Amino acid sequence: MAHCALMRVDHEASRKQALQLLRNWARRADEPETPLAELKADCDAMKVAAWCGVGEGKKGGVPLALRALGSLAQSRQWSDVLELLETRKWDMQGDDCIDAEYHADQEEYRTVYGALRVSLDELEPDNQKRCVQLGIFPEDEKVPLTILQALWNVTKMVVTETVVKLVKCSLVIEGGAKKRYVR
Repeated sequence: MAHCALMRVDHEASRKQALQLLRNWARRADEPETPLAELKADCDAMKVAAWCGVGEGKKGGVPLALRALGSLAQSRQWSDVLELLETRKWDMQGDDCIDAEYHADQEEYRTVYGALRVSLDELEPDNQKRCVQLGIFPEDEKVPLTILQALWNVTKMVVTETVVKLVKCSLVIEGGAKKRYVR
């Protein structure tokens, strides 16, 4: 996951693409596309974008962070997403960080970790536990949903609902309910 997920959207022209990614993930299927100028005019949205590495003096953006935080904005205001980031900022630094010495010079690792941490924290406790249990599988293994049903000891419908939520929050990198596996 790390190599693909941490690719940056680089260069000046691609900052626009990064904002488009953020905007597209924030849009619900039943609403019209927000003009990019409207997103740029929203101070809180731009602070979230900057947190993902987009803006003046930034390198371009981390697509996985843009996706995770954009999907949080589907059901919240940008100010609420920003508040989630700011109230959990202590989780992303210091002793509680994923490993402050590991890639200490690469801010994008902390950005992705923080975005995924916020997504995980926003899940219901049962789904948090199920997501953490996915850690027993090798990183690049496709795990059939039937295996998850046995592991989680739940109905097929609960597995499907859980997987849909995990995909929406970018907590699995591939698959989903329709594909009948996660990775």
